[in-house]
Amino acid sequence: MGLYNADNTSIGVNEGLKTTYFWGLFSLCGYFRNATFNGGGECQSSIASPPTPFEVISNDAPQRYGALVNFYFSSFDGINDYNSSNHFTSFAHAAFVLTLIAIISTGLTLIL
Repeated sequence: MGLYNADNTSIGVNEGLKTTYFWGLFSLCGYFRNATFNGGGECQSSIASPPTPFEVISNDAPQRYGALVNFYFSSFDGINDYNSSNHFTSFAHAAFVLTLIAIISTGLTLIL
């Protein structure tokens, strides 16, 4: 098994990286280059969770490449500031709360 594993569709199980990762307000998805909506990828619920790209990629990398992937990321200037920043956390929680308020307000409007 190499660094990328097209047979693995799970996220965060150390069985291979995906080609593309997407973070949304309600989910985290990982896909391969030739993925379709019904195959070649995986989505997990991440409601009100901040995007954590470094952790997701580290957890997806096979264990024999884990140290290499961590070394590669740690060689970037500012990576510690990026990882310890609460930038993603505050915006993800604010977006989730505002979306939840909007959904509840819309539901109440439709009922009334």
